[in-house]
Amino acid sequence: MKRHESDALRAARLFVSGLVLLIAAMISATAIALTPEKAGQFVGRNITMPPKLSPDGEHVVTFVRTDGRWSVAAMKLADRSTVLSLGMGEFRIRWAEWLNNDTIILAVSRSDGYWSDSWYNRRFFTVNLKKKRPVEIMESLKGVPNNHAEIFEPWEPGRASFGAGDMLFYPRDFGNRADDHHMVLRTGEQTLVTRYDVKKELFKAIGKIDGDARTIFTNRKGQVLAGFGYPSINYRSAEEREAHKDNRQLWYRSNANDDFQITRRTQVDSGDVRFVGRSANPKQAMILDHVSHDIRGLGVFDVTDGSIKPVFRAARADVWEVQHDADGEVIVVRYDDHYPDWKYPNSKHPGAQLHAVLSKGFANQSVKLISFSDDNTKATVQVITDKNPGTYYVVDVASRKAQVLSKQSNTQATGNRFPIEFASRDGARLTGYVTLPKGKEKNLPFVVLIEGGPSSLPGGRIATWDFDGEAQLFASHGIGVLQVNYRGTDGLGLAHASGAMGDWNGAPQNDVIDGVRYIIANGTADSGRICVYGEGFGAHAALVQAAMEQDLYQCAIAVRGNYDMGYTFSRIRVKSAKERYAMIVSGKPGASRQDMEELSATSAAQRIKIPVMLLEGRRNNANPSDQIRRMQSALTDAGVSVTSHYEHAESADIPLNYKNRRQGLKTIYDFVVSHTGA
Repeated sequence: MKRHESDALRAARLFVSGLVLLIAAMISATAIALTPEKAGQFVGRNITMPPKLSPDGEHVVTFVRTDGRWSVAAMKLADRSTVLSLGMGEFRIRWAEWLNNDTIILAVSRSDGYWSDSWYNRRFFTVNLKKKRPVEIMESLKGVPNNHAEIFEPWEPGRASFGAGDMLFYPRDFGNRADDHHMVLRTGEQTLVTRYDVKKELFKAIGKIDGDARTIFTNRKGQVLAGFGYPSINYRSAEEREAHKDNRQLWYRSNANDDFQITRRTQVDSGDVRFVGRSANPKQAMILDHVSHDIRGLGVFDVTDGSIKPVFRAARADVWEVQHDADGEVIVVRYDDHYPDWKYPNSKHPGAQLHAVLSKGFANQSVKLISFSDDNTKATVQVITDKNPGTYYVVDVASRKAQVLSKQSNTQATGNRFPIEFASRDGARLTGYVTLPKGKEKNLPFVVLIEGGPSSLPGGRIATWDFDGEAQLFASHGIGVLQVNYRGTDGLGLAHASGAMGDWNGAPQNDVIDGVRYIIANGTADSGRICVYGEGFGAHAALVQAAMEQDLYQCAIAVRGNYDMGYTFSRIRVKSAKERYAMIVSGKPGASRQDMEELSATSAAQRIKIPVMLLEGRRNNANPSDQIRRMQSALTDAGVSVTSHYEHAESADIPLNYKNRRQGLKTIYDFVVSHTGA
């Protein structure tokens, strides 16, 4: 989907496709009253996750979120009848996979994905299409060696807990999928690969790596042949533990009986490797390689000698998405250089040819192959645009005939999303997107939306051209949205992704500010009607930028922020983790609490001159977090007009959900409108 900047406007306006079924209720492109229900048409809406084909291709399974409640549903394709519809109560469904033609496995947790994304109270269930009731599995770690199982201490008698370690699931690694499934248990010091017998509820160890392997490769026999992650420090001296605490490495071996060899020892910030698929050669694995080059590309890792050979690497954008056939072969990789683009490692593969045909038919849209039947004759496909969060199809691979399965709820999205590119003040190439109200391109009120990575860190994946619910909500109601892929975001090379390291209040903040000045200079934004809004790291960034540039914004909104990093620093007990946090934020592993406080939003409060909104979710009757209380106190002491808004769960036992997100977004929207005159 490569296009020149000069025809971007024309391409985004001309949605030419005889196949897409998109219903968009046209609303006025001026700011109007917003209700939580209307907000839910964009964010926190009822949503259907991508449907996955059963092994025989006769059914599809999906899971659905409705008003914060999750359910799993299965459809028989022959007559489009619903054969399963099962609510999971307050549990969030993390994923759903087929065990066999009649049985589904679900992973669930008590979190909503926005207010909290933890694996707290995670559970696993099977659901048979005929019996239509969930049966919990993995309630114990029967079969797991004691020296490994003790890391996963039970949170209640008789139940296994995975809170202290981690578990990965690979549903298609063994042929006898009804009985055995590939499970990986990580303790942080050792990675145990097992076969899990669903009927006997029994784990059987089939291989281990002495280290914290974050990604592994097994052959079709289930033999563990490679992994990438952190080395174990159990058997090292204190000096060795200190020397290797920030290292990562590749383990490999040609046969299951061989000892692991080690290659590609790298510092934690020097790129990574992720195993993403099998190769026709059983001694080779497909990887996403970020250790051999600044730009992440697709490569082949050979377990006989530890070598990496490149397959594809784009000129200036990372490969970030991989699409497979039923055998685990990589058939499509995606990268985004302004617009989505794809590469086919084997252009003769029927799945690759299918994707190429669909991408041509669904012109100027983003096509993703979701799943295949075991014989690769049927596929489910998702088609996305900047206005459509997803229409799902089932496709016959040979004839390429597509039939609509379902589509996301009507978002009423009318905004047009355009890529931008500009130079930072220090000459770095920066990209981003503006989402504009239909038919309006000049002198607009604007929201600067800053998103962050995990645990309030900079980063996360770069913004792309695909549908963005929050951006569309504002744009469809007359307010432009700017999203800058600031240094620290992932997708534009390792140097860009690590550009915020030790410089939280430098490059990332300047990049966003330079983006704001760019849209002011070209006349897109009205300089007197701009608000900044951030979540996570973006909450910190919004407040710091309001202090750095006192006349740039008219209001600031901060959601779920880590405002006092000195306080956070003081609560970290492990020395190495404390030093790592200080290094990431300040660039000084020996930083003090005072050093961290000086970089915090709480310290910037004295220089903020505009109204601020702080927003947080909390369990019913719970106290506000220490972070929001500290930020509110700092702003109040500085004489700043501050509004604190709390979203409450329905009860102490129920997590916050997307109803809360709708209400929260309505509150944010009203605050923006009141301070921009939109």
